[in-house]
Formats: sequence, structure tokens, C-alpha cells
Amino acid sequence: MILRWTRAVGSDIEEITQLGIQYFQQDLTGIYTPDPLNYKYCLTRQIVEQFFNPNACLLMIARDQLEKLQAFTWADRESVPWASEHHCGIKI
Repeated sequence: MILRWTRAVGSDIEEITQLGIQYFQQDLTGIYTPDPLNYKYCLTRQIVEQFFNPNACLLMIARDQLEKLQAFTWADRESVPWASEHHCGIKI
């Protein structure tokens, strides 16, 4: 399968949410109460942030030849209190 990776845009939010629920629901059960609306809100904020500040975060999606969403990844540029360097913090 050949996947094409691109930065996520607003129209991808619903598909990312559904894919996330499909794969992470069982991992969250008993630990967190999943909130799809909050998830969509956070995705929206990250998409806007990466549009205006592409070095601050990365939200990428992978689609197959039929344009079906197959995967996504989400990372932030983070700092630590003990150093001035930044590192990549993986969210999903």
C-alpha cells in the first residue's frame, strides 16, 4: 500500500477523530473519559497553529490511493525546564 503524507487541514478533523476513536477507545477505557468534542477542539487548534507557525507543531495524515485516511501523527515542539533546547514531544 502506498501512502501519501500531508499536513492535516480543517476538513480532515472528522476523519482523524473517527480513526482516533477506533484505535484508542479501548486504551482509554477506565483511565480517561473520551471526549470527541474536546479532541476536535484540540485538533483544530493544532491545525491553525501549524498553519501560522509550522515549526511549533506537526499534525500529519496519510491517505491511500483511494484517498481513505489510513494513519496520522501528532507532535509538538516542547521545551524542558532544565535546558534551553527544544525537543519533539509526540502526542499520538
